[in-house]
Amino acid sequence: LCGAGGARKVVDLVDLKAGYREALAWDATDKGVSFAIGLINIPVVHGLLRTAWDRLTHYQDLLIQSRQAMAIEMIHTAQDASGHGGAPFSPYSALSEAQQIKSKVYLMQEQTTLLSWIKWLFTDPLKQWGAQVAESEQTAQESTVWAADHDRLVEAFNPRFAITTDLTGDAGAELAVLSFSPASFSRLPYVSVRYASPDSVIAGRIATEASIVAMGMASSFIPVAGSVVFYAYKLIVQDPMTESKFWEARLSAHLGERISAGESRWERELSWLERQRINPFELMAEESRALVEARWDALGAR
Repeated sequence: LCGAGGARKVVDLVDLKAGYREALAWDATDKGVSFAIGLINIPVVHGLLRTAWDRLTHYQDLLIQSRQAMAIEMIHTAQDASGHGGAPFSPYSALSEAQQIKSKVYLMQEQTTLLSWIKWLFTDPLKQWGAQVAESEQTAQESTVWAADHDRLVEAFNPRFAITTDLTGDAGAELAVLSFSPASFSRLPYVSVRYASPDSVIAGRIATEASIVAMGMASSFIPVAGSVVFYAYKLIVQDPMTESKFWEARLSAHLGERISAGESRWERELSWLERQRINPFELMAEESRALVEARWDALGAR
């Protein structure tokens, strides 16, 4: 895992429950600290500590879950090998079928909390994986139909991602996620990059982050219901943005694999996606590569 802090395994092929236990331990720590902060009756102190802890845990979770999303996309690419002459070009292609199955199980179970842990006592991780794949494919198909109905040309380069072009000339070309729609009432594809204005996403996200911090402080002065107001605001404002970041992480992983396979045309798009992550724990591409090299050397694997 390339990010601030120590190295972290993405998948443990020996202990498939390791990520599940780590996720539960982290969630318990988060809730315990949050509960303790909630006992503070001084609004200013409570607001400062709650907002600081909330942002710290959010960015940490975002870093870890983005890497999980990248691993999930790499496994998909290893299996569908789409858009590259039919040949696998993901590092996960080197894993055996049994190891890929173990990776799926691990990544599914790692997405757990204190509220959802019991699900895995009754749910088969592989069936859950299959259900998510089916939902993703269905959404992509519906998004493609929506785009065609709204005069958009769709050039898919894998089952989940595409370049869409507005044939009317109003929106221009966009890099879209077909498998995710930001609106529950339509299948409008999520636009990750607008070629005409690539910095528009960054500006919007900075404003959203600032509003969350402001709400965290302001809601601490609301008696009794302050925490409810704050978390309701995050549910409405932050959660959709976080979901879009996970899909952008998957898209980044796929574009990175294509670049490694010789398709340098995607370097510009990857740099744009990198800039709009808005996470202080994330490293830039050059820093990540340097960290990877340092860790390979430390392991003596080269």
